[in-house]
Amino acid sequence: MDLGRRFFVKTPRCTALHGRQFGSEHGVPIVLLHPSPMSSLALVPLAHALLEANPNWCVIAFDTPGFGHSSALSITDTEITLADFADAIFDALSQLGIAKATIYGAATGAQIAIEMATRAPERVHLLIADGACHFEPAQRAHILANYFPSLEPLASGTHLLQAAHMARALFEFFPWFETTNSYRLPATDPNWALLHGLARQYLSANPSYDLAYRLAFENERAEQLAKLAVNTWITRWPNSILLRYTDALLSHALPPNVNMLAIEAGRSRYAQIAQHSANQLKGVNAIAFTFPIHPELVILDVEHGSAVLSRQHGANSVALADCFLHLPGLGLGEFDESISCGLDDWKQYNQALVEESFDSSFGTRDARLAALQKLHDALDQQPALAIKPHNLEFLHGWHAHYQNALMTGIQSALAPAALQAKLNATLDLAQLKARLLEPAI
Repeated sequence: MDLGRRFFVKTPRCTALHGRQFGSEHGVPIVLLHPSPMSSLALVPLAHALLEANPNWCVIAFDTPGFGHSSALSITDTEITLADFADAIFDALSQLGIAKATIYGAATGAQIAIEMATRAPERVHLLIADGACHFEPAQRAHILANYFPSLEPLASGTHLLQAAHMARALFEFFPWFETTNSYRLPATDPNWALLHGLARQYLSANPSYDLAYRLAFENERAEQLAKLAVNTWITRWPNSILLRYTDALLSHALPPNVNMLAIEAGRSRYAQIAQHSANQLKGVNAIAFTFPIHPELVILDVEHGSAVLSRQHGANSVALADCFLHLPGLGLGEFDESISCGLDDWKQYNQALVEESFDSSFGTRDARLAALQKLHDALDQQPALAIKPHNLEFLHGWHAHYQNALMTGIQSALAPAALQAKLNATLDLAQLKARLLEPAI
């Protein structure tokens, strides 16, 4: 049973999710940059659509710095700018041996992509900016003053309710903090699992979730596109929450190399983007490049799939000496959603994965299996997550961890940041268990 089919590369500041099989050294690279506060996983459906359009492309979806599994930018001698995010992606591509690529960006990702194409047009074949906008100065100032409440972990747990409220309001109003009818979005009914996931993205990126977000809003102006010299397409689709601001952008006089890509709403949106990319990239030759094994990450290929071993300890990863194994559904490990698998299948897969990982630099086989057993025991003891209205499971979990920390008598265990890390880990396990029990329900 092959439960994990996605591959990851860690560069100093960026983690990349690869939507095609690791080890192929030729392709047309297509880079995907996600919106805030999400991660590369939000763009997996687009990665699949692109590979269906052309299986010889190499699709790379980055976790931009500070989101997903990428470390935040640490620039102490100057204020961080959007150019720093662009340079981080360029640095990562250079380490992969990729000199030129197609760049797709959504919302915040679109602004990073525009900055990349402005700074180094010779490195961009094609730019697709999804959700690009224009805000007038007063609109921008209003958003920047109100859009980003602090999500710094608090002992009371009120930051959890703030994240849950923001997630819900994003589907009702834009900007989310304006609640009058003039800002109301077309009626939608997102399920609680979707809202829960979005709130968790905020919590995973906090407390600096707003850094790239703010820079993107500051960049949302028509004059930024006037600087572009590459083949650029601005998407427009009817049910976008940013539609009126995208139309404001398109109403400006833009360079002849910047055009509108009209997309129909619905499930086929990514397929339409993929087909447009195929049309635009006709005649672009595949290039040879490599995926280096960086000291922060080693990829093991084994008969049952692939494992990611990271020297950065992520929630619920299995410690193997100074490295950590991310299993399907935890950390960087992702399920192939086309495969239905139960709890016992998942455990057997992990057992085979660890037993067949022979590299001694990651600890002895017995140590690996012991660590794996510890994780399996924790999963057995963890209740499955029942996602509730208003994300009350956040608060229930927070208070449980707070009470446990009080009982230990260790002051550091009561630190809000430590409690947040424990809560994130618990929610990961609880969601995984719910996913694994689903076939039997």
